[in-house]
Amino acid sequence: MPERNFDLYVKDFNILPFERVQEKFRKRRLLELLNKHLGIDSKAILEVGPGLNSIFLEGLTNHTGVTLEPTMELFEKLELSLGDMSNILILNQTLEEFALKSQNKFDVVVFSSVLHEIQDVNKNLELVVKLLKPEGLFFVVVPNNQSVHRILGVHLGLLESVDSLTETEILMKQYRNFSPDSLRKLLEKYFHIIEILTSFVKPLSHRQMENQINTQEDSNENLENLYSVSKFFEPFGSEIFAICGVLQ
Repeated sequence: MPERNFDLYVKDFNILPFERVQEKFRKRRLLELLNKHLGIDSKAILEVGPGLNSIFLEGLTNHTGVTLEPTMELFEKLELSLGDMSNILILNQTLEEFALKSQNKFDVVVFSSVLHEIQDVNKNLELVVKLLKPEGLFFVVVPNNQSVHRILGVHLGLLESVDSLTETEILMKQYRNFSPDSLRKLLEKYFHIIEILTSFVKPLSHRQMENQINTQEDSNENLENLYSVSKFFEPFGSEIFAICGVLQ
């Protein structure tokens, strides 16, 4: 996993302020799915590349975990926010570096908003298989190139195709994007698919969504509605969530 340029990571919140809102709903859906699939027993969780938005910031105190953040500036901030949690080990390492030394196996590996930023996807997925227990689960979250706003962008002539890399994706050093079908085909090489769904209906670009928030008094209610109606708009939510098991 390449180091994300920290200046760009911070800058994206200024260029695309709506990303903060997107992160909030992304994490909410991910935690719903984790709680749904993990049950009440304590699990060993490996979280890869959370940036500033670790899932352990939301609790998960019943589980133990390792968080890998390869970018030093982000790692230092995570240490400040997670350092008091005795059930979490925070390491400034890539997945490749960690896998070379670790003898541990995990019940869960989480890639939230990571897979599209990795150059060698296949190598990293092979490492996930190596690090998972036989009954372990792999949780993946990526942007959806079938999102309503991208389909409208093609229709309006703003995008050549739904799978074209946008200027923002190029700026943020994203190597690819996924549809639910293309993500399924990739993951099926290494895992059996338990569940794939999309979440948060996003009809406008980040910048347009932010403008709507700033000009509408009932924007919070509208955002909650866009989140809650996701199940009626499959597979056109703005992000894809996949839950996988290890092939036997």
